[in-house]
Amino acid sequence: MTELMERQACTRDEKIKQILVVDASLYNSQFLATILMLEGYEVKIATCGYTAIAKIEANPPDLVLLDEVLPELDGEQVARWIRYNRPNVAVLLMTEEDKALKAPYPFGIRGYVSKPFNFKELLAQVKSICQIPIPTEKIIVLYRQLKS
Repeated sequence: MTELMERQACTRDEKIKQILVVDASLYNSQFLATILMLEGYEVKIATCGYTAIAKIEANPPDLVLLDEVLPELDGEQVARWIRYNRPNVAVLLMTEEDKALKAPYPFGIRGYVSKPFNFKELLAQVKSICQIPIPTEKIIVLYRQLKS
């Protein structure tokens, strides 16, 4: 029985991580998706907040690489929605260099990446976030306690 559990744990750890890239620029989204796919990630793209939410609802990724500036819903609004509805999905916010904030990050955001990108830094943050499990139930309970 323990051998089976160990094999299942290894399979879970070896699962290809899914990333949703959300950027208003289709060119930027496709460029980032190509880089991430070359690194072994499964990548989907969205160019607005509503499309991002629909894709997260349909198939929650492990990580959302989220631009701060989006049409209709901005990045922070999408991040809030994710924290309340899909708290097990990690968020890495892409922002202008002068707007990058230091921890603690609001809305459960796991970090910031400044534009223009330093691709080594971006890939290091993505890898780091994808390796750290999120304690889903604890986050949900704490978030709902804070909301009430």
